[in-house]
Amino acid sequence: MSELIDQKLAKHETAIKELFPDTFTHIANINTLPIRFNLKLMGFDYRSEEEFASLMAMLEIKKLILRDGMMLKRNHRQVY
Repeated sequence: MSELIDQKLAKHETAIKELFPDTFTHIANINTLPIRFNLKLMGFDYRSEEEFASLMAMLEIKKLILRDGMMLKRNHRQVY
């Protein structure tokens, strides 16, 4: 299962990163609707707020996005 997720992340790395701001932005100021919509289009299926939160945590763990407290931004370095 983890390999499948890693393959999806590698395939869509640039598109995922483009969903997030270039500079650290407070999560309350980020419109998550386009993020959610585009992640679904990329094949990341989640059915609840908890699953979306887990997906966001996975993006942070895999270093596609960077977090500092309640601030998020895209990682400009190539991960995959």
